[in-house]
Amino acid sequence: MMQYLVAGGGKIKLTDADFVAEGGEGKIYAHGQFIYKIYTDISKVIPAAKIQELSVLNHPNIIRPQALLLDTNRTAVGFSMQRVQNTVALPRLFTNDFRSQHRLTDRTIIELLEKMRLTTVFIHQHGCLIVDGNEMNYLVDEMTFENPYFIDVDSYQTPSFPATALMLSIRDYHSQHFSMLTDWFAFAIVACQLLIGIHPYKGKHPDFKKHDLAARMQANVSIFNKKVSLPSAVRDFSVIPQAFHDWLMRLLEKGERLPPPTLLGGKIAAVPVQIQVVQGTDYFIISLVREFPNLIRSHFTFNTTHIVLTDQQAYIDTQTVTSIEPGAHIIFEAKTHTPLAVSIRNNLLKVIDLSTNQPAAVTLKADRLLRVGNALYVVYADQLIQVKILHYAGKLLISAGTSWNIMPNAHQVLSGLIYQNVLGKPYLVIPYQNACMIRPIPELAGYKIVSGQHDKGVAMLIGHKHGQYDQLIIRFNENYTAHSVRILDNQEVLDNNFVTLDNGVVIHIPHDGELVIFHRHGDAVKNIQDPQIRTTMRLSHEGNTVLFYTDNKLYRIKVKMP
Repeated sequence: MMQYLVAGGGKIKLTDADFVAEGGEGKIYAHGQFIYKIYTDISKVIPAAKIQELSVLNHPNIIRPQALLLDTNRTAVGFSMQRVQNTVALPRLFTNDFRSQHRLTDRTIIELLEKMRLTTVFIHQHGCLIVDGNEMNYLVDEMTFENPYFIDVDSYQTPSFPATALMLSIRDYHSQHFSMLTDWFAFAIVACQLLIGIHPYKGKHPDFKKHDLAARMQANVSIFNKKVSLPSAVRDFSVIPQAFHDWLMRLLEKGERLPPPTLLGGKIAAVPVQIQVVQGTDYFIISLVREFPNLIRSHFTFNTTHIVLTDQQAYIDTQTVTSIEPGAHIIFEAKTHTPLAVSIRNNLLKVIDLSTNQPAAVTLKADRLLRVGNALYVVYADQLIQVKILHYAGKLLISAGTSWNIMPNAHQVLSGLIYQNVLGKPYLVIPYQNACMIRPIPELAGYKIVSGQHDKGVAMLIGHKHGQYDQLIIRFNENYTAHSVRILDNQEVLDNNFVTLDNGVVIHIPHDGELVIFHRHGDAVKNIQDPQIRTTMRLSHEGNTVLFYTDNKLYRIKVKMP
């Protein structure tokens, strides 16, 4: 336990349970309604005078320093900030998987960006500059996805204090000094990532080396250049409002510097549905399994039952269900195989029997859901709790099973696993059968995790470090007591697209034009190069059969035998 004094306030005691994260400058703690940043090197503590200058940024979307934090010797060691809960890091909204899971529309993203634009205007009107407006310095309200929060405000430039940070991925190479216009350049980069899912100076250009952002930025060769080829997972440019699109062109492609127009008011073009013709190739046999009326958001199987979620409904083999809430999971009662829709409502687990459309009586508290295969868990406060579901005498009986401790403020619930930061050390939490792996993964040190997926002993995570996104592929042994890691660096697409078959074979599409095959217990990796393979082909499986879906169609795919 550590005891501090908040300048102008009272005493505060911080414990390990309050820990949130550790960065380059220090550690972050959450207690009550406040966040506390404690510096590793107290010579770098923000001056009281800068806190005073930042006090003009009194805005609900700006998480600014409020008061110095003093140790027992009354030496400044950090500062306090207002706490916002139920948020996600902005880059999670870049990915198609996250947007699909939460049914985020282009209109929602545009309204979020408009609030970011207006908040930036507010900062400029009060004599400050953001300078390091990279995507990691924003959070988003995950209940509505309507409210952005500006963080790391202590690094802002004020009238008397220069900025203290700048990520190279948003640096304006055409400006010698920081200004409102360099802030807008950074805003343009983040806006592109939010709107279409890629940094505006990524993609491939024949005259530039891959990943050479600096050269492309200096030459004003952006994604709007006709010679640039983009991953298939990049969203259509037509989602960008016309006036804002014109501004991006002038800024990123022509090198002009000017403030952006509003994103609202103009008509948002309907995105043309580009039906992809999927057919067999020289390497693969591809056959259509089923076509649906709407775009497929996800597909999985339970035994031989196919479950497909679309924008409008769920399909459980031949049964159509129209009452699925956004974000709900579908699982099956183990003995009767009754389909259930599970979600969270007012911090309580909600279970609907889809065979009768009747809710079960549930009193189990929950902050988050975690589905691992057909097993269901809830996260509540500092506990990961197994959910037991039994169909008995015509009723569903829901109860809490085994539980495990997790860090209450320093975890992320991902797809099939939990990432947690234990006092600066990265751990993964993966429940399986009636056990749970809680294992340190030192290879994740220094990464800010953006997305993650686990499937039968294999995990893939996208992490941000040193201004780029890497994909970490982690294989575990049978009882999760050992692991190995392979890293694919500097990824453009931030989704994890892989599946582990029942026989342990892993199928992975890391990039357009490449399909990778390996075994969860083997070191050999087979790469198949095929221009017909695209990252928009979302992988799933039935037993040892590989499936994928794209648009509104579900396909079967297998490798041609020589």
